[in-house]
Amino acid sequence: MNVSFGGTGGGGGGGGGGGTGVADVIVGAIPDVSRYGAATIGGVSFMAYAFGTTSCNIGTAQLEWFEQPDNRHPFIPMNMYRLGNGRFIVACKVTQSTNGTWHYGHAIQNLNSDRSGRSFTVPVPAGVTVTNAGFKDIDSHSGDPYSPTDWSIVVSGSAVTRTGGSYSVSPNGNALRFATLYNFRFDASTAPAAGTGAIGLFKRGAAGAPDSAAAPVKVPAAPANPADRNGDGSVNGADRGHLLGAWGTPGPGDLDGDGSVTGADLGLLLAAWS
Repeated sequence: MNVSFGGTGGGGGGGGGGGTGVADVIVGAIPDVSRYGAATIGGVSFMAYAFGTTSCNIGTAQLEWFEQPDNRHPFIPMNMYRLGNGRFIVACKVTQSTNGTWHYGHAIQNLNSDRSGRSFTVPVPAGVTVTNAGFKDIDSHSGDPYSPTDWSIVVSGSAVTRTGGSYSVSPNGNALRFATLYNFRFDASTAPAAGTGAIGLFKRGAAGAPDSAAAPVKVPAAPANPADRNGDGSVNGADRGHLLGAWGTPGPGDLDGDGSVTGADLGLLLAAWS
């Protein structure tokens, strides 16, 4: 491929185009290119770039998915998160189901992080009903020693969390390792909104290094009234029955988000009675 480089802008260093003739790709200004760092091998500095059209995304905003037929680019929202020793790519897609719920799908690829991932958490506001939480990984093969145990799934009053192995317990636990992609899914009773998930890291980093990485993703929005359990616009006996049916469980019906449906939640529901 023949690449032509423009200016580097913002004080960064640039490089010359490769080959002769008409360029297949024309790259404009690359602001602050020096901040991406370089590797020195045998006394020679190398820098690597990935190019994409600015008509779609330049890495500063999430991209929406447009299902066909549509004349806009059909991209899934995707962001890349750089840690001290590698990167994760996170993508999400949310679609409305025929029964009125919303299906949330998140995919995380460990592009090149040696620390790997061991958990993924998506926040869920009080009053949101979550069902059908699932997870898909890739089993090791060809003699790899890594555990095939699936990540556990916990749905609480405030989050959906999937958790894999612990490095301190077993270095060969099921982790989201280098060049691997895992999928996470669940259904929720509310439409999506912008939020922040968290990728827990498998290996401990250097002193002071974070144990997780924040990941802006689509999350369920808070319902207009958490006490309106069936969404009919009023809080009445039907909602009370819904809450009592989940008594003593993590929910749905955990209005105060403490992890269990109790008398405190019933009190909140009665206070919102209409």
